[in-house]
Amino acid sequence: MSFFLYGAVLRERGFATLSTGELVESATLFRKAAGVFSYLAEKVLPPLKYLLPDESPVEATSSLSSLMRIICMADAQAVTIKRAEEKENSPLLLSKLHYGISQILDEATCIMNAKPGELRHLSAAVKELVSTCKVLHELRSQRSLAEELRGNEKIGIAILVLRHATANLKKVKTPKNEPYTSIFNEEVKDASEMLKKFEHENDFVWQQKIPTVSQTSHATERAFGSFRLCQNSHATGKSEEDR
Repeated sequence: MSFFLYGAVLRERGFATLSTGELVESATLFRKAAGVFSYLAEKVLPPLKYLLPDESPVEATSSLSSLMRIICMADAQAVTIKRAEEKENSPLLLSKLHYGISQILDEATCIMNAKPGELRHLSAAVKELVSTCKVLHELRSQRSLAEELRGNEKIGIAILVLRHATANLKKVKTPKNEPYTSIFNEEVKDASEMLKKFEHENDFVWQQKIPTVSQTSHATERAFGSFRLCQNSHATGKSEEDR
C-alpha cells in the first residue's frame, strides 16, 4: 500500500506543479508516478497474489496499478500537448499528440474490460475519467487535423474529418458528473461550430467538393478516423514541426 500511496502522491504533486506553470517538472512527476505503478504491477504484487485474502482492497491488485500507470502516462502526454501549444507547434503535431493519448487510454479500457473481477470495486469516477478523456482527446485530434488540412488548402477533406468526428459524438453518452459534463458539452459545441464555419467558408471561398472515404486513397481509407490520416492526406503538405 505504501508504494501505491507514493505513486498517488507523485501524481498529485504533478497536478500541483502543473498549476504553477512548471510544465517540465510536472511531466517528470507524472512519469515518475507511472514508473512507481509499473514497478508495483510487475514486480511487487504478482508474487503476493495468492497470499492476499479474496476481499483485498482494489489497491492491492496488479490491474489497478497497471491502470494507474496508463493514466499517469496520459497525464504526462497531456502536459506535452500544453508545451506544444505554448510553443505554437503545428496543428498536425497537436493532432498526433492528442491521438496518442486516446491510444494510451484504449489500453486502459482493455484492462478494465479484461479484469472486471479484480476491478469490481473501481470507482465510477475513474471509469468516467478514462472514457471521457479518450473521447475528448480523439475529438481534439480530429479538430487539430482539420485545422491543419484547412491551412494546406484541403478544406474538403477537413470538412470530411469534422463530419466524421461529429457523427461519432452522437454515439457517445454524455458524462454524468462534473466537470466532465460541462467540458464534454463545450467540446461538442466547439466541434459543431468549427464544422459550420468550414462549410460556410467552403461554400463562399473554396468551393471544394467534399470527398467520401471511398474517394480518398486506399491508404487513407484504411486509416480513416486515426491520426495516420494526417500522413496520408499530407503527401504534398507541410512536414511536422519539431517539438
